[in-house]
Amino acid sequence: MKVVEIRALQGANFWSKRPVVRMVVDLEGLADRSTADMPGLADRLVELLPTLEEHRCAEGNRGGFMRAVRAGSPLPHVVEHLAIELQYLAYMDTTYCASFPTREPGVFQVVFEYWVEEAGIFAGEEAVRILADLVRGVDADEVDVDGVIGEIKNLRDDHYLGPSTMAIVDEARRRGITVIRLDDYNWVQLGEGKHQRKIQASLTSGTSLIAAETAGNKKLTKMILEDNGIPVPKGTIASRWETVLEDAELLGYPVVLKPLDGHHGKGVTVGIRTPEQLERAFERAKEFGPKVVVEQLAVGHDYRILVVNGRFVAAAHRVPAQVVGDGQATISELVAAENRNPRRGHGHENVMTLLQVSKVTAELLAEQGYTVDTVLQPGEVFLLERTANLSTGGSAEDVTAKVHTANKFLVERVARIIGLDVCGIDIVAPTLESPIVANGGMVIEVNAAPGLRMHLSPSVGTSRNVAAPIVDMLFPVGAEHDIPIVSVTGTNGKTTTVRLVNHIMKGVGHTVGMTTTDGIYIRDRLIMEGDMSGPRSARIILEDPAVDCAVFETARGGLLRSGLGYGTADVGICLNVSEDHIGIGYIESVADLAKLKSTVPSTVRPGGYSVLNADDRWCVSMAAACSEHLVWFSFDPDNPVVREHVEAGGLAAVYQGGYITVLDGDLVIPVARAYEVPITMEGKAYFNIANALAATAAAYALKVRVEEIRVGLASFFPSPSQTPGRMNIIPVRDFDVMIDYAHNPKAYANLLDLVGRLSYSRRILVLDAVGDRRDQDIEELARISARTANHAIIYEDKDLRGRRTGEVATLLERGFAAAGYPAEQTVTILDEWQAVDHALAMARPRDLVIYMTGRVRRAIRHIYEHKERMDPVAPPPVWDAEVRE
Repeated sequence: MKVVEIRALQGANFWSKRPVVRMVVDLEGLADRSTADMPGLADRLVELLPTLEEHRCAEGNRGGFMRAVRAGSPLPHVVEHLAIELQYLAYMDTTYCASFPTREPGVFQVVFEYWVEEAGIFAGEEAVRILADLVRGVDADEVDVDGVIGEIKNLRDDHYLGPSTMAIVDEARRRGITVIRLDDYNWVQLGEGKHQRKIQASLTSGTSLIAAETAGNKKLTKMILEDNGIPVPKGTIASRWETVLEDAELLGYPVVLKPLDGHHGKGVTVGIRTPEQLERAFERAKEFGPKVVVEQLAVGHDYRILVVNGRFVAAAHRVPAQVVGDGQATISELVAAENRNPRRGHGHENVMTLLQVSKVTAELLAEQGYTVDTVLQPGEVFLLERTANLSTGGSAEDVTAKVHTANKFLVERVARIIGLDVCGIDIVAPTLESPIVANGGMVIEVNAAPGLRMHLSPSVGTSRNVAAPIVDMLFPVGAEHDIPIVSVTGTNGKTTTVRLVNHIMKGVGHTVGMTTTDGIYIRDRLIMEGDMSGPRSARIILEDPAVDCAVFETARGGLLRSGLGYGTADVGICLNVSEDHIGIGYIESVADLAKLKSTVPSTVRPGGYSVLNADDRWCVSMAAACSEHLVWFSFDPDNPVVREHVEAGGLAAVYQGGYITVLDGDLVIPVARAYEVPITMEGKAYFNIANALAATAAAYALKVRVEEIRVGLASFFPSPSQTPGRMNIIPVRDFDVMIDYAHNPKAYANLLDLVGRLSYSRRILVLDAVGDRRDQDIEELARISARTANHAIIYEDKDLRGRRTGEVATLLERGFAAAGYPAEQTVTILDEWQAVDHALAMARPRDLVIYMTGRVRRAIRHIYEHKERMDPVAPPPVWDAEVRE
């Protein structure tokens, strides 16, 4: 049993709306065996992971999974459950899992939910390894499952969002704000395009760099606060040991020593009472910078105050990690006993962090003449750390309700003085229930990027949703956070429809970001060239702060590799579904392809629109998966699906009486005469009428006025600048060249049907085929071409996609022969540029050279260069960013 392929899908996908890991598992010699054929396997599974008994599986009842295993279950079914259980035991509550056979005997796809990509992938790989061991008869106690879970926890902690970031992210998601993770740690974008805000923990895109630098400089902070009448401890700054010792004696023990530019309590030592302790503290602080602060010790409790956007939000009383003696247990035993407290966990996985015997603990033990084996007296408190950081096992009690109004005013003033939008203020005082200016309390530090965990999950007291005021600050009530998104999928017509929607939205004043198989465009400027119809391209648009509307071409490949590259769209369009890419990526049928493409129309925002082709049975079948507003488009206004929908008050776009028409309930709204829409070639290009209907439906759903849609349709031309590679007709002296990117049978049939209705003397076809298609699909291209082409010149793309040189051309030749096409009317020239030059040389007046190519920009330039050579007095074309290479 082995993992053949594994990848994480980050957006909605073929299998689920949730992120999943997809594994391809080869059972090898176990292909014909089930769990019933393996005596003792079920018992070893439960012995290894007793919690598997909780799995309900398809039966829906506790124990359903293990009953299935005992009765006889496929091994991939066990793998999927092991993968989610290993993550669950690492404190990641995953539930969705499934497995599917492929056409390859003994090879299965296993799919399961994940929280952290790296942890999910590791859990999947380990699930296969563990099951393989158990199947071989390895005893459960020989499998280091605790080590596996520990490593999954480590991966989770290395890559999962920290508690502060996660709290803000969760609050944003509750409000419907899009969240985009920008790195493997805590850099996150909230919102899309021009409305975006960024956070990193509790730092925000509005945090002042000057304020953060000021807060990090302890000397400057104290000086500023002191000058403004804020009570602060006396102290000095030094870099030499002799000066530190002298300053401590002048201030008088006990003192505090900390790095000048430190943060989050790193390198801080509190309560220093002797020169020996001072020297150790000095060495520790010097690890974080050359200069240290020596301060008088403020007497009282340690408090942290959180101020957001100039307003007091929460307060916590912090206590360092400690144990309390009982007269019997050693310090080591007390630590172990406290770590069994269910409220403590690894890292940030629980309310409190596990206690540790650290280097600081060793110093504290030595100072009191203790060891870890010392038995503390009943009630005796021993501090394990000098500071009250939660990450070192400290605890926090919420005291928000007890803070005196004078202290609230004081901390709000401190935050304003320093200039931090999210500000953590450390105070040492006998209490916060009376003004600290009267009870001797002092402001010890001001912190940028304060941790929120102590307020979100205090050890004692009320949990405070401190993320809410941060999100309120970033996105005030009524502020926009996401931009309009239109996502387009289908077998054919995607790029044309995307470009047409882009053109309409640009015409009404939007700065549109667009992804296509040609490249990524912002404001119609090409910023990245190539096939950019995948998820990463969509994210580039959503992360651009200039963009206020996005239009995505969403192709099969990206959906299979990574899922959707966005969360949800305002409009999701599926144009059509026909045979293409069958047999690639375990998509074995048109039904599979339709299910994959249904991801786009079924993943729209609440109140969004799913635009579907009522003339395509596969699109019609998608309607059941679409939970928001449906919009149909059709050539037939009497299509039963459309008629029923409109009679119920629904929305549709239809071709009626020669017009592209919107049906909005009882309203019949002619938008534009198809004859006057350039991409329809005077109404002859039926497939582009369909694309125009879909684009019209999307624009109308986005509340674009009908007059503006009409202008957009009328000003959009099938030209190299507006639709490169889509029915581009270039006059070359006394004949024309049409360049098109058609590459599957349906697209060929549509295009050549149009060509057959155009008034040309001869039609000379220059064609190739994509190498990773099935043999019958390649031959079908030739059979379709034989119905229209008077001459055919066959070439091969440089990228043969696994084929041998000449193999694709041979299949095309075979297809022409099978169609009865005269052999003398075909010629094979494997080099693309020689093939097209041959066609141009044989063209006569009123001929049409139909040039099918995937190298669109180079092809357009090649034709224009040929045109200039034939007519040197003609002015050279004006190359824009869309054509220039």
